[in-house]
Amino acid sequence: MTLPPWSCTTPAGLAALLAAPGLLPPGCLDRLATPAGASLPSAREYLGLFALTLAVELPLVVPPLRAAGLSARAAVSAGFAANALTHPFICLALRPLAAYAGMSTAAYVLAAEAFALAAETVVYLAALPRGAATLAPALSAGANLASWTLGAAWLAFTLG
Repeated sequence: MTLPPWSCTTPAGLAALLAAPGLLPPGCLDRLATPAGASLPSAREYLGLFALTLAVELPLVVPPLRAAGLSARAAVSAGFAANALTHPFICLALRPLAAYAGMSTAAYVLAAEAFALAAETVVYLAALPRGAATLAPALSAGANLASWTLGAAWLAFTLG
């Protein structure tokens, strides 16, 4: 049994790469093991990517932040700050560094998501009241999983 071809760029494909590479369809391993690529997006492309990330993540983090006692302005600001801290670093610095180091796409994604989880958790911890601190890692993980999954699905759709 193998996973369907579209799974090459999904969280399931990355999990299979780490746990049981034999489940991946032919060619999948090559796609996941190629260097991350050093090309940077144009300013217009980057702003589009950042806007899309905010469009996915803010609706997921603002309601729980509001429920924890933050004002609407503070909740949106925390969500924006978390992304403004991590997104440029991941897209504009980590990606070319990963390519220079010869990291695979899978290793780049794992490093990028680990960084985002840690950095965004710190931002949410700073914004949340003490009693709601356990919400911070869940917010970061959930928002990043949603935006990464949407991005991976878009890439799988557009790249075939």
